[in-house]
Amino acid sequence: MVATLEIENRRNVLIQCINLSMTQLYDIGRNSRKIIIFDTVLPNIINLRNEFIRETFSILIPNIRLPPSYQFQGGLQASANVHIHYTIRFTIKVEGIFTNFDIDIPITLGTESNSVLNHDSPPSYNFVVSHAK
Repeated sequence: MVATLEIENRRNVLIQCINLSMTQLYDIGRNSRKIIIFDTVLPNIINLRNEFIRETFSILIPNIRLPPSYQFQGGLQASANVHIHYTIRFTIKVEGIFTNFDIDIPITLGTESNSVLNHDSPPSYNFVVSHAK
């Protein structure tokens, strides 16, 4: 995924760094868990005071099995709640005391069916019959 971050820094505050992370959060019944899928620092935004910053970056989701975003609430005999969601978090660290802040952006993670993948079709009946020994 490719994204562009645009920052207007009219006061020319020193931006020390920006951390970027992707988090999976899920609630299943009364159980919940938070898993950090990746965490990195945007390398071109370190110790900048520019009035306008525009940074294009790539987010590479690791090649691990991740369930898609999902929400279910229901059940026949007992209530079952399932909520799986993902967020991209920007943690902005700037000079000064108590000035750092976070921006959370919810994202939807989907799946791609196997039918979309390129599979070779089986040989035709005529091909098999004509090439039989």
